[in-house]
Amino acid sequence: NKEHIFCIDPDRVNLAGKIDLVCFDKTGTLTTDHLDFHSLRYVANSTIEAAECSVRGGMDGLKRVMVSCHGLARVKDKLVGPAVDRNMFAATAWDLIGPTDEQRDAHIVSVVEPRGDTSVGDAKVLIYRRFDFNATLQRSSAVVVDSSTGTMYAVCKGSPDAIRSVCAPNSVPASFEWVVNESSRAGYYVLACASRRLDTLSPAQIDSLTRQDVER
Repeated sequence: NKEHIFCIDPDRVNLAGKIDLVCFDKTGTLTTDHLDFHSLRYVANSTIEAAECSVRGGMDGLKRVMVSCHGLARVKDKLVGPAVDRNMFAATAWDLIGPTDEQRDAHIVSVVEPRGDTSVGDAKVLIYRRFDFNATLQRSSAVVVDSSTGTMYAVCKGSPDAIRSVCAPNSVPASFEWVVNESSRAGYYVLACASRRLDTLSPAQIDSLTRQDVER
């Protein structure tokens, strides 16, 4: 009463007496109900570069992951899916379109193409297989093809620790952990992205892939 703290469940008072540390998760619950895209950092020559507020022109590994590794779908001309995926995808100025009947027959589940991004011409990314975000693994992945080159890729996105665990150790920049920790301490929700080239596979071979095959 002295501190004007009230409890609707008296049994909880006894439990509270055993608590010596309280942690608050402020992300989204106490501050805001949405996420905003802030910046991204490229890796070049095993070095994490300075943060940039916009996605670079042209096609590169990071953009390929951003436009194709997500849980988005178009429903009645509206893009639906996790907020973090929607905001990241919007930053690319690309668009998600449904596959044509011909593409569906070829086992293509979705297609992404540039909307406001004029730096890649008429290139498209064809999504052949999706492995949705798994809370235990802390990552999602997909098998995609860059239509401009015909090259097939495995793309993956998730928590920094989860992505580092599936990357070749010599491909992870030495400053990786420092950059992640500094960004987290600054209050940012941090995601890591990775990709690798695959041998060209048939639709049947793609269908037979397991998540472990892709995320390694």
